[in-house]
Amino acid sequence: MSAREKFLSDIKEIRRRAREHLSEGAVTQNYGGKVDDAIALLNHAVATEIVCILRYKFHAVCATGLASEAVKEEFAQHAKEEEEHLDLLAERINQLGGKPNLNPEGVGSRAASQYAEGENLVDMIKEDLVAERIAIETYRERCATSATGILRLGCCWSVSSRRRRSTPTTCTISS
Repeated sequence: MSAREKFLSDIKEIRRRAREHLSEGAVTQNYGGKVDDAIALLNHAVATEIVCILRYKFHAVCATGLASEAVKEEFAQHAKEEEEHLDLLAERINQLGGKPNLNPEGVGSRAASQYAEGENLVDMIKEDLVAERIAIETYRERCATSATGILRLGCCWSVSSRRRRSTPTTCTISS
């Protein structure tokens, strides 16, 4: 049997097992990580995204200055993107059989970034950049320290999506 034929037969077997074990949810038998740990890490990311959404929304409303209208639109767009991140994280937690922690009580202490408003437009932009750098660094660290499973569980997506508008990063996971 050629390598291609073996691969195709393996795919057929994988597909068969996936259908057979569909009721067991999103985590497969060969997943090597700890689901509870992954859910905890993802819930920390949920809190970070909530803080980012609130900060960007505040900036979208309160920004003033010569270029404030264009910047307000940019802040609003970032708030929407952060909300999309939050939705993806919450959905992945749910898929893993966990419960996304959306409780506003204690969200600031669970988040990696801080809620900092800034006194003026420049301060607001700086605070947002600091928060983005914190998020990227913590997500990268969580990906690296969570060994093989976290990429499949949805952590590194946020590093990738943030990269488009922030400092370039890498997130290399070996599985």
